Amino acid sequence: MKVNQRAIADRLNLSTATVSKSLRNNSEIHPQTRAQVIEMASQLGYRPAGLRMDKNRKLPSDMVSICLMLQTDAKIGSEQTPHANMVLAGMSEAAHAAIVSVAVQ
Repeated sequence: MKVNQRAIADRLNLSTATVSKSLRNNSEIHPQTRAQVIEMASQLGYRPAGLRMDKNRKLPSDMVSICLMLQTDAKIGSEQTPHANMVLAGMSEAAHAAIVSVAVQ
């Protein structure tokens, strides 16, 4: 299966525009929806074009990376882990406010 924004949209019953805006942290999209899109993108192995880098390409020296690890035995997004979606929604909202991108692996 080709992993693209259409595949994410189909899985979540959303429009591709909503998925695209969610992945760009657009404030028009509810934080919970953005979190669901980010989670589904991660589950499907979606990689935005900007992250599909040539192995020889170097990252900018001023690039900042932040890592947050969450562990759970339950599937994220299930009824057993509503807090995980809240965390992802909060991260998405904070990233939007700070004008930075969020990549969830």
